[in-house]
This record gives sequence, C-alpha cells and structure tokens, in this order.
Amino acid sequence: MSGLWARVGRLWEAVGGPREPTPRKRVEAFKSEWQEIMNFYDAILEYRDHDQDPLDNAELLHSLHIDARLDAMMQLLREEEEDLTCQEGTGPCLEVLLQQKIVDVLCALGEADRP
Repeated sequence: MSGLWARVGRLWEAVGGPREPTPRKRVEAFKSEWQEIMNFYDAILEYRDHDQDPLDNAELLHSLHIDARLDAMMQLLREEEEDLTCQEGTGPCLEVLLQQKIVDVLCALGEADRP
C-alpha cells in the first residue's frame, strides 16, 4: 500500500501540488517584486517630469500595493533564512538585497517623500 501512496505523491507533485520554491524561483520572485516597486516609482517620476501631480491619478496609485510587495519580499527572505544552515552563509535573496542596496534605496525614497 505504501508504494501506492508514493506514486500518488509523485503524481500530485507532477500536476502542481504544493512544493517548496527552489532558491532560484525564490530569488526570481524577490527580484520581480522589487522591479515592480521600482516601476511604480519610475511612473511617479514620469508624471512629475510632465508637470503632473501623480496624486491626481488614482489608477496609478492603486495599481501597486507597495506594502504588499514589501511584505512578499520579507516573506521570501524569511523562507530563505529558514532553509539556510549556518554553514551556507547568505542566500540569493539576501545577496540581491545587499548588492542592489535595496534598504538604502527605500530610505532615500521615503526621505524624498516627506512633506
């Protein structure tokens, strides 16, 4: 009977059953979330370049929930941390965070947004 359950388990995985994301998929998701945040800020800058107030465009403001994207990035970092052993050092998502200076960029964006 255990052979049957093993085959059912393999079939379940083959058709898209729950699986842990691979480190490669996780880092791609992390990069994608960050890129969407940067796309949003690029759109804001484009509006300002054309002397338009981005706050007048409700669709633009609601097109991306920055807090949800940042939460997703944090969740990916947490998952990565749980999967790492002490000997492995930093994971690929943390490497991206450090190499692209994401915390510095977020601080600069927040500082510029103060009234």
